[in-house]
Amino acid sequence: MNWYKIGISVHSLADRTLLNQQIRALKDIAGTLSYLSKYVYQNAPHAKQAVYAIALDKKISSFPDIKELLLEAHRVALDSYKKFAEFCQVVVGKLTNHVKLMEVQRKEFTDDLAT
Repeated sequence: MNWYKIGISVHSLADRTLLNQQIRALKDIAGTLSYLSKYVYQNAPHAKQAVYAIALDKKISSFPDIKELLLEAHRVALDSYKKFAEFCQVVVGKLTNHVKLMEVQRKEFTDDLAT
């Protein structure tokens, strides 16, 4: 089973590995979106296309609120660069919060394993 098809629950080392993969993927996406929020001022069509690809990525399918924001950013990309950048930064914040929650859960599992 792939990590994007399961909820965030860690019961074994295999689950922890999947959680680590998800954390890495979300951090990469957040970094890309942070870059795109600046890149839109240089090349809006490419930034728009990149955000759309991220929105359709299976790694985001578990987060419908984030997907919705990305699709909204895609919609306004050519009309308002500032709104596009703001949507991207909001998504980066939400992804960072999700990553923090996952890291806490991973730490709790590791601490339980150690005791």
